[in-house]
Amino acid sequence: MEAIRKGKWKLHFAKGAMFARLPDPLNGLYDLETDIGEEHNVFDQHPDIVQELRAAADTMRQDLGDSLTGVSGNGCRPIGRVDNPKPLAVYNESHPYIVAAYDTPDTNVMGG
Repeated sequence: MEAIRKGKWKLHFAKGAMFARLPDPLNGLYDLETDIGEEHNVFDQHPDIVQELRAAADTMRQDLGDSLTGVSGNGCRPIGRVDNPKPLAVYNESHPYIVAAYDTPDTNVMGG
């Protein structure tokens, strides 16, 4: 999890994969109502909002997991595997599929 948003507030825990390797990832709080470009970090000016969004993020981490913090998540399940996988659709070479006009060999798309 890199960020969480609630209403006009967006709290970043790590902005981009390069920050995930830092011991203290980037923390940033942005008011998207007045700063859609996320240029003005107001993290230190709104500790109550930061605390509220961190609590919500911790709840989500417990359910979904988070590789940034090493939480595996209670709501995660193993990837499904099939012993003998087969495609759901089969391509039939003799079927007259719709072909774009520019893909046909007799069409001159260059106009000349």
